[in-house]
Amino acid sequence: MTREAIYRGDTDICLVSLGASVANLAAGRNTQAAGGAELQVARLTRLLSDAGLRVSLVASSDEYSEELARDMQGKGIRLVPSYQEGGIPYLRYFYATIPRFWGALKRANSSVYYLRGSSGFVGMTAEFCRRHGRRMIFAVSSDGDLQPELVGERFNWRDRALYRWGLQRADAVVVQTRVQQEELKRHWGIDGILIRSLYLRPESPPSDQPKEHVLWAGRARRVKRPDLFLELARRMPEHTFAMAGQREMPGEEVLCQTITEEAKSIPNLLFLGAVPFGEMASWYDRSWLFVNTSTTEGFPNTFLEAWDRGLPVVATVDPDRLLSEGGLGFVCKDVDEIAARIELLHRDRRLLAEIGERARAYVASEHQRDGIVSRYRNLIASLSAGVTGRPAAPAPDLAGAAAPARSQEGVSDASDH
Repeated sequence: MTREAIYRGDTDICLVSLGASVANLAAGRNTQAAGGAELQVARLTRLLSDAGLRVSLVASSDEYSEELARDMQGKGIRLVPSYQEGGIPYLRYFYATIPRFWGALKRANSSVYYLRGSSGFVGMTAEFCRRHGRRMIFAVSSDGDLQPELVGERFNWRDRALYRWGLQRADAVVVQTRVQQEELKRHWGIDGILIRSLYLRPESPPSDQPKEHVLWAGRARRVKRPDLFLELARRMPEHTFAMAGQREMPGEEVLCQTITEEAKSIPNLLFLGAVPFGEMASWYDRSWLFVNTSTTEGFPNTFLEAWDRGLPVVATVDPDRLLSEGGLGFVCKDVDEIAARIELLHRDRRLLAEIGERARAYVASEHQRDGIVSRYRNLIASLSAGVTGRPAAPAPDLAGAAAPARSQEGVSDASDH
């Protein structure tokens, strides 16, 4: 069936993602630079295009190339460059970043705009949509997007005001978990729409390699607390640990270097460094348990990848209470408790297998492609129905971006309550 037969090009969406390597991931290129949020946007971009929607992707100009744009066009996706880093910080923001970003939104010329994760660009996009009769979807990336105190700590006054402005003016706010739905209502007075994270099974089937490792995977960031995993490995020399995904992040270079040096000095820890997404499945196959040591998360892709391979998760976060109440692993408050749970599961292989089977069943039931794409497709179609025409955009002006917020108008017919 052709795309025209499905949608006839009547429904269009622009995904806005200025993070690392989203366009490369959407084009099917392997990369080590992206994190879980970028992976989710890249997957959604491809799948909405495959479902017959007219799809644009606004990306950083640092990532743009004519070759990449052609690759994307071949997959039915229009790549729109936004702005480049560089220049004098304060002047760059007002005289380069905002006008170029606004111009990219205008060139995309879509009925609905989608952003994932908190930033000042949420407010800019919301104002663009408000002025020109478009619609905006904001998707929560992390629990921290919803906690006012963390929003205050993470952003300067300008981006904090723009983010809060944009969140309140989004036509729909998508959450990953019911807990996020509760937090969004409690802190912001907004009714969130629950759409689970996308999970795509690796093309390679699970292998029968020996399961030897306790696995950790994530970026080198303070919020991920990789140092706790090193402490675990040191205090449990009888077990073999593996650590994947370390990559320098802006402002986290010292942490990355410290973790890398310390990890290589621990005899029972296999330090893998940055591993491309396409190669991670084999490391889940070689492991019998997955550990997460973060202070906050949204819904980690690593949990889904581990559960799909039958690995229980032992973590210091508990998305949607799936560890404490769903029986898919254990939530722990500190390293001592993590170590105790590792010993329990190592001794009780029957319990390990039971949790693994529940985990596989959960991923197959709640996170598969067709149902999630259908929810997004219906949401986008319902928002597009209220867009009439595409007026030309005037010169960019965000003078009103910090004005008092108004309540969100929800989209109840697409909500999954």
